[in-house]
Order: sequence, then structure tokens, then C-alpha cells
Amino acid sequence: MRIPGFVLSMCPIMLAGCGGSGPGPAGMPAETCGGYPEWQSSEFVLPYPVAASYELIQGNCSGFGHSGIYKYSYDFGMPVGSQVTASADGTVFQIRTGFIDGDVTPGHENFVKIRHDDGLISAYSHLSQVQVAEGDTIFAGQPVGLSGNTGNTGNVPHLHFHVSTCSEPDDCGTVPVTFRNTAPNPQGLQRGRTYQALAW
Repeated sequence: MRIPGFVLSMCPIMLAGCGGSGPGPAGMPAETCGGYPEWQSSEFVLPYPVAASYELIQGNCSGFGHSGIYKYSYDFGMPVGSQVTASADGTVFQIRTGFIDGDVTPGHENFVKIRHDDGLISAYSHLSQVQVAEGDTIFAGQPVGLSGNTGNTGNVPHLHFHVSTCSEPDDCGTVPVTFRNTAPNPQGLQRGRTYQALAW
């Protein structure tokens, strides 16, 4: 089901049933992820401030909302109100605001989307508050919003992050992403691990 600007990122049941590289939904084989860029020279940094650490609660190719066109998506477990920052320089080209924490109706996600110089677009979803406006020039590490519990979160507050080549992944899918300011991640971030954002 397509809801414009919305990312299905959580299991409809318990979060513990999501993530990892195990079998996909309903016994279907797990998808294979690959093609990750060199992490040491990645364009991207983690989407939260230097020194902060968060657990990755759902990773790539983990089934449910992180499969198919959204397979290269990450969910970071964050308390409501945690600072979210830009992962790379760019321009804010789309935001959505107006939904309150606890409104977990699918399609009621607050989000920010940033277009980067190479044309890639990073998305930050389920926010409680957006702190930028469309057209703003953004630099890596700059605050863009506060994490929250809006939209289809499974009622588990978190930040959903993905990168795509167009504004709506239904039209182009998501792309593999690594991060240069954390522990080695040559195959992307791994569910269940905590990643600290390091200075770069």
C-alpha cells in the first residue's frame, strides 16, 4: 500500500519479530542486501549528534517494512525528543508536520527530506518536531528535528532513515548506505548493535 511520503518501517506486531537477516515474512526467504559504498569515505554520517549513541532496532533486508523498495532502511531506537541531525550537506526540499506523538495512524508521520548535491535524498521520519523549512540549506550535523512517535511506528518511538534517488521510494526504491563516523560498517549497520556518532 502506498501512502505518499510515508515509509512502512515497523512490524505490525512486536518489534522483536523484526529486523536482522533472518527469514522474511510468512516464511519467505530473506532478501539479499549488497552494493554498500566504502564506509570510511561515505558521504553520510549518522543522523544524530556527535557523542550520541543509539541502538539499531531494525536494519536492511529484515522483512516487513524493510523489504522490497524500502529494503535499505534503518530504524534507530530513540526516546521522543532526541535530536535528529542531517546526515550530509544539502537542501531541505520536503517536510511534513502537524501530527502529535502517540498518533500512530499510518500516514501521520512528520518527516524531513533533504536533497544532496549528488541528487540523493535522505529521509528522516516519525519526528515529533521539524526544525527546518523547505528550501533551507543544510550541513551535515545540523539539527533538522526531534525524534518522535508519529505514524506507523508500532508504537515504538524511533527514527526511520533511508536514502533514495527520488523523492518517493515507490518510484525508485532505496539505496545502500554506510556511515563514516562510527564503528566499521562495510555491510551497513547491523540490527541489535549500538552505534556512537564520532567526530569527523
